[in-house]
Amino acid sequence: MAIFVPGSASDAAASGPQAFLSEGIYEFQPVVEGTQVVHDFILQNRGDKTLEIIKIDSDWGCTAVSSIQQILPGQEGNIQVTVNTSGYGGRKVRESVYIHTNDPNRRKFGITVTGIVEKFAEIRPERVRLAGQAGQELFADVEIIPRKDYPFIIGDIKAKNGEFIKYEVVRSCIDGDAGFTVRVENTRKEKGRYVDVLYVDTGSKLYPTIVIYITGIIQ
Repeated sequence: MAIFVPGSASDAAASGPQAFLSEGIYEFQPVVEGTQVVHDFILQNRGDKTLEIIKIDSDWGCTAVSSIQQILPGQEGNIQVTVNTSGYGGRKVRESVYIHTNDPNRRKFGITVTGIVEKFAEIRPERVRLAGQAGQELFADVEIIPRKDYPFIIGDIKAKNGEFIKYEVVRSCIDGDAGFTVRVENTRKEKGRYVDVLYVDTGSKLYPTIVIYITGIIQ
């Protein structure tokens, strides 16, 4: 479906610049998280004056680049939108870009990229909470199960801080399937709270690092 910004084909002879998009929303086929989704939107000028792209704003998870800042009457320009799907596994992503122009009827309009993002691996739990009394043994096991289409082997594991935790791979097979169990253990002796992050190297170019967030609450 064509999207007119701001009017219809009958407005082509209207005075001034006139922005026209053949599509305003692009829905991609399912991809695995970590994939960079790239799509080109074509912006036409159907007016009789130069269309200026003043600026482009984008949502947090995407970037946009225009091939040209000015589009002459009857010409077109390319706006390339890139969406980073890291962290969106198991969800539908929807990211928008907002274009500011000198079109007097539509100073600002949006274009959107959306689609399903599949998980690179099952991580259970995705966030670790170590809560209990000071002196009590506190640990949690995190299961990391690769998808069959994207196998990997765990390499190095590093902590962002590491002051109050220790960690190790305690099992490399889960219920007969290829998978790993990482044990995270509290080492803090006194009362207090802390946060930390584990970075698990997968060796995969597609999704090189699995991130596990850790919260400690020692009472």
